[in-house]
Amino acid sequence: MSAGQDTPEPAVGLTEPEVQQRIAKGKTNAAARALTTRSVSEILHANAFNSVNIVLLALGTAPPVPPMGMSDAHI
Repeated sequence: MSAGQDTPEPAVGLTEPEVQQRIAKGKTNAAARALTTRSVSEILHANAFNSVNIVLLALGTAPPVPPMGMSDAHI
């Protein structure tokens, strides 16, 4: 924008025919969609049932350990 003007200069870009020509040649910036080799259930299973989660589950479901020096007779 130059001094004294209220309107910005129009953006410069491709013309409509240039856009259509690039689309026809496949020269777009649209990302190609990658195909996956695993299903959603396979991905969820692999992420849920890994070694870290199995250890955490075992620790979380283990019965509580009584404090040192106490036996069942004192409870």
